[in-house]
Amino acid sequence: MKQLLEVTCPNLHGAAQNHDFVAFGCSDGVLIAHQHGDQYEADKIANIDELGELRIGALYGHEASEAFIGIASSHGGGPAILVSVNPHNNEMETLEWQPTANPVAYSFSHQGEHFLVLDEQGVLNVLSPHEHDSHIHWELHSQLDISEQDVTAMPDGMKFSMTVAQNGLYVYVCDPIAQHVVQIDLQSMTITSDIELSFAPSAITWLGIAETTQKHH
Repeated sequence: MKQLLEVTCPNLHGAAQNHDFVAFGCSDGVLIAHQHGDQYEADKIANIDELGELRIGALYGHEASEAFIGIASSHGGGPAILVSVNPHNNEMETLEWQPTANPVAYSFSHQGEHFLVLDEQGVLNVLSPHEHDSHIHWELHSQLDISEQDVTAMPDGMKFSMTVAQNGLYVYVCDPIAQHVVQIDLQSMTITSDIELSFAPSAITWLGIAETTQKHH
C-alpha cells in the first residue's frame, strides 16, 4: 500500500515507534502517524518555545510507553534538551530533569519502564514516568557514577557507550579509560559484573535471545 501523507516533515531526521504511533523528527516539530483502517493519518506537534533554535533530531520509543522521548541538540551533539512527546494529546513538553553534562547515549530499558541517559562524565541517569492529571511526566529516578577514572583522560575520539539487555533489567556500559565493561542491575542500581578488556572499547551492542513479553489487550 502506498500513501502520501498530507502533513509535511521538512528536514526529516530521527524516527521512532511505539505500539500505536510512528514519530518523525522535523525541523518544525514532530510528525505523528498512525494507522486508521487501511489508511494512515498524520498530525504535526509543533516545536515549543523552550527549544529555541534547536530541533528534535533523535526520537526514542518503546511499545510499552505511550510517550516518545525527543532529543533536541545542535548538529554534532553537545548540550541537549529532552522533551516528552505525547501523541495521544498532541503535546510536547520539556522534561523537568535536564542533563547537566553532555549526554553520549540514550535508551529505554528492556520493558520500557525507565529511560536511560548516559553522560560524558560516566554518570548513568535513570528516568521514570509518572502520570498526573492524565499527563505523563518523566522524573529522575536514580543516578550511578560508573567510572572512578579522571574523565579528562578519555582517549581522543572515544566516549562512554552503553547497550541494554533484552532479557532482563541490565545495562552494560563501556569505559574506554579503564578498558572494561560494567554490568548494572537497574533494580538495585549497583554494578554486578566487571569485564576487563585488553583494549579501549569504542562501542558495545547486546547479542542474545530476547525475552518475550506478554501483551495485554
